[in-house]
Amino acid sequence: PIMTTQSYVKEQQDLGAAVYLVSSSLDFVVAEIADQLGADGWFASEMKFQEDVCTGELKTDLTGHKDQIVLSNFREQSDVEFISDNFSDANCINLVASFRPVYKRRDIRAKSFWLGKPTGVPITYG
Repeated sequence: PIMTTQSYVKEQQDLGAAVYLVSSSLDFVVAEIADQLGADGWFASEMKFQEDVCTGELKTDLTGHKDQIVLSNFREQSDVEFISDNFSDANCINLVASFRPVYKRRDIRAKSFWLGKPTGVPITYG
């Protein structure tokens, strides 16, 4: 829920952490969510435009490429925590101090996938 997430973001910021959203969702959606959460910044997939008209193609697709965002923007920081429900983000596990997978308690496939990886304590719901 958004309130729980907002509380977590505020708690981390009160501890001195900068909170960034890194999402494969489209930029205009992520920008609004980041604003609602009070995040310090965001990175997202972007649509391609030609003469102010959307082409229907992605200019930037972060699916499976969030590791490049981590390497380019957060590599010098030793305290990065990465929280994700996306299997393609597993390539970020060894790039951050803490990686916490998110999945439904009853999702056997997700639980099996993440339990086979060197992650932190999972966040489960449902």
